[in-house]
Amino acid sequence: MSERWLYLLPAGLGECSGAWPVMLWQAGQAVATCCDLDSACSCLQGVAVNVVLPQEMIGWTLSPPQMRRVSSQAIVFAVEEQLDAPLESLHFAVGARGIDDRYPVLTADRQLFARIIELLTGTGIVLAAVYADADLLPETEPCALRVGERWLLGGALPARLALSSHDAMQLKPELPEMKWYCDAAESKEPLGTSPVQSTEVLLFSIRSTSVDLLQGSFRRRRVALSWQWPMCAMLLLCTLASLFDFSRAQFLQSRAEELRQSSVVRFQQLFPGHTPGPDLEAQLKALQHNRVSSESLMQRFEALSEVMVVTGNVHLERAQWQEGQEWQLLVLARGLSDLERLRAGAELVVEQATQSQEGIRANVVWTMRK
Repeated sequence: MSERWLYLLPAGLGECSGAWPVMLWQAGQAVATCCDLDSACSCLQGVAVNVVLPQEMIGWTLSPPQMRRVSSQAIVFAVEEQLDAPLESLHFAVGARGIDDRYPVLTADRQLFARIIELLTGTGIVLAAVYADADLLPETEPCALRVGERWLLGGALPARLALSSHDAMQLKPELPEMKWYCDAAESKEPLGTSPVQSTEVLLFSIRSTSVDLLQGSFRRRRVALSWQWPMCAMLLLCTLASLFDFSRAQFLQSRAEELRQSSVVRFQQLFPGHTPGPDLEAQLKALQHNRVSSESLMQRFEALSEVMVVTGNVHLERAQWQEGQEWQLLVLARGLSDLERLRAGAELVVEQATQSQEGIRANVVWTMRK
């Protein structure tokens, strides 16, 4: 919010030039600086300023009660009968709906308002907002303020007026009980019942009900800075890159899930009876290793059988696998020579041998070698 105020006094309405008498005020000042527009603009180049126009050029009215929120255009048509000029010749500014469901509508001659805006912007002033002076009075109570040798009436009054002392005196009996603010130096003013140290502090404050006249075709247009387009392009590229990465991650995750489901089906086909675990790869390697070990074991046992056949006169009665890659065998040989040939051919270790009617029965150990 701007803290600088430029007040165009009513005396300059007839000229609309750089010689327009103005008041220049900044927050913290006790008294405003009086000068012409050209002098004020020389120190306001590129500065955002709240501009205040005299109520003499601004019309003010209230719309009929509206039970629902309506567009500004509908509100303008609703007050058409209260206006004394064609709609196309006026500039309109609509305020916020009040507690009585009525909208304040400010009007100004479109051509005059356009000339003033062009005059101000042509001097390099940045318009933060444009207000009517009587629309800046405290909205909490009906009140009047003497400024520029006339009285401004507003606040909680259902009107915004600028009156001479004579006209204000004539109208006073019809007005509610209210405060008439004036500068302490003008305490002799008949209507000035409430002197204040600084009328500027009272006037130059934006109220919640104050209506900014920069609406419609005069609405402020935000100027794009030189760095905004590259920044927007960079943000767009970053957004697109993020979307691409997200989409790619989603695709890869979906593909990985499909591959896992396919692997689970294949696993169940290869190893029926086994439940797939969370680490399917490790489980598959372990099962394949066990299968290879089993196949290698049977091949070696087949080799032992061939040795027994070649040796002859030896029968295998029992075979028991022991952990540690060894077989406990119970064999029956016809004689010691037959048992010795078997031991030498298969590299067996004879642990115990006994003589029986059938022959020599021996417990032997056959160690598996990789």
